Amino acid sequence: MYVVPAGPCCRSVPSLSPRSRQPRPAEATAAPLPSRPRRPAESRPRRARPGPRRAGAPTTSAVTPSAHTPAPALSSSAGAARCTADRLHLSLGRASPGAGNIYVPLVFTNTGKVACRLQGFPGVSLLSASGARIGEPAQREGGALPAVVLAPGKAAYASLHTVNEGVSDKPCWQAATWVQAYRPGSTEALRVPADSLRICGAAFDVSALRPGQHT
Repeated sequence: MYVVPAGPCCRSVPSLSPRSRQPRPAEATAAPLPSRPRRPAESRPRRARPGPRRAGAPTTSAVTPSAHTPAPALSSSAGAARCTADRLHLSLGRASPGAGNIYVPLVFTNTGKVACRLQGFPGVSLLSASGARIGEPAQREGGALPAVVLAPGKAAYASLHTVNEGVSDKPCWQAATWVQAYRPGSTEALRVPADSLRICGAAFDVSALRPGQHT
């Protein structure tokens, strides 16, 4: 600040005060952009959470039925008639000894021109040269087996069982001349030479018929 002394010829000059700063006009601010309206959220159904499985509860699954259901297979014996005695040939196979036991195949062969079937246990007895029965008929041994279908020329067999001499203290039967056999369910007898078959120890058994000859 400058002061000029007052005099007669001079007038006082008012003192200058510092220039007050004028406030700046407020800077124009950019107007905010209008906000886009939000799309309402689509309401989606919540998936129901499966509840806890019970222990041991069975699970089920959908089964689509087949348009073509295969028919059940027929048994191989379906349609085949029983073998008759006039179309069967009886023979004995080779004996198979072992561990004090003897097994002899009793073989039935189809001599006809069509297939036939056999099933079960044949009836078997031993005969002397005069036709008298020796001892008792063979006892059934083992369980039943499925039917056997015999094509022409094919065979089925049952096993005859006895023991060696000396295995048991029971005496052996007299030697047989014939083996007489009945096919299962028949009263017509077939005969075959007994060869060297001899029953000892009072053990005389027969099994059910099965396919093959086992000779």
